[in-house]
Amino acid sequence: MSNRVDELVVYSEGVETLRFALALSGHANGAVAYIADRAPVDVAPGRADRSREGASRLILYSHDSGPHVTKLPAALSLDGMVSLVSEWLRSAEYAEAPDTDGSVSRGWRITGEGPVNGWWPTICAVEAAWMVHGK
Repeated sequence: MSNRVDELVVYSEGVETLRFALALSGHANGAVAYIADRAPVDVAPGRADRSREGASRLILYSHDSGPHVTKLPAALSLDGMVSLVSEWLRSAEYAEAPDTDGSVSRGWRITGEGPVNGWWPTICAVEAAWMVHGK
């Protein structure tokens, strides 16, 4: 039995939905104490959806996960997570905007499934993502 979210993928925009998604992503497993700013997102060859390729990604960890992470000076609560991710998104690199007959806006994608990059103490990964709006 798992006490964490086994799979979560949320595409959205805005601070209040960011707070909700971060809370769902596994914050109950422990406060964020380590981060890894991994850019760009690598999309597996042959995948049909290449729209995320080149976007920035921030990975939030509850425990040390090796040499690729940075220890924060203090563990972050949910409010701290929201502030950190919101500020990070302001300067994040986005993949090329999708070609659509509607409009697009800057948003984010949060994943909370299994290990990210092979590390289990992952709380979630946040990617800069385009939101596509119909006509």
